[in-house]
Amino acid sequence: MANWQIRDWLAAARETPPLESDASFFSSVPWTDEWLRNGNYKSTRFASREAKTHTTEDELFSKIIKTDRTVPHCLVLIRRDLLNPRNESSASSTQSQGSSATNPEVVVLFDLQAGLSGFPDTLHGGIACTLLDESLGICVELSRHGLSAGQSQPLTELYTAQLNMSYRRPAKLPGVFMARCWLEKKEGRKYWLKAELCDANGDVCNGADGLWITARPQKI
Repeated sequence: MANWQIRDWLAAARETPPLESDASFFSSVPWTDEWLRNGNYKSTRFASREAKTHTTEDELFSKIIKTDRTVPHCLVLIRRDLLNPRNESSASSTQSQGSSATNPEVVVLFDLQAGLSGFPDTLHGGIACTLLDESLGICVELSRHGLSAGQSQPLTELYTAQLNMSYRRPAKLPGVFMARCWLEKKEGRKYWLKAELCDANGDVCNGADGLWITARPQKI
């Protein structure tokens, strides 16, 4: 299996299929099955749910909320043009044109259970923020790897610098939800992104916009 290390994101996304249990679950839900059948997207695993050895990295997603009472199923869909950038110029052009809520670069499907409740049978606001932060992290990693295709300089660490949340309606549990994410713009080491967490009816429960910054070279 490909590993999700700092230089392997595009390869891992191309080569790693979703878990059969996750693919089977979301195929059984009509509206998520439509996304799985969309030829413009490639399905893969949610990187943070992969257990890491000899480190506590990603324990929240790979252990704590990877249970039948929290998030039993999760799957990532990536727009195919992100996975095969020809060079930096073409990748930049592709990712800056047409990306929006209706044409997201990354879609994450979540099966969310009542163990994530704050108010009764309602997704906790902090968990909603965590889910969107992690989903946007996948999107920005894939975007910057595509934009850096062909460059010899190693990529540095990437950090969330700012994340703004809007809570528009309760996300009722249990339920199946979709996080749709896209890159708004890039300037130097800075990436601005947006995301929405939507329910089965297509209603936006939560919105997020944020800023991610890469570390300066040689100062990790």
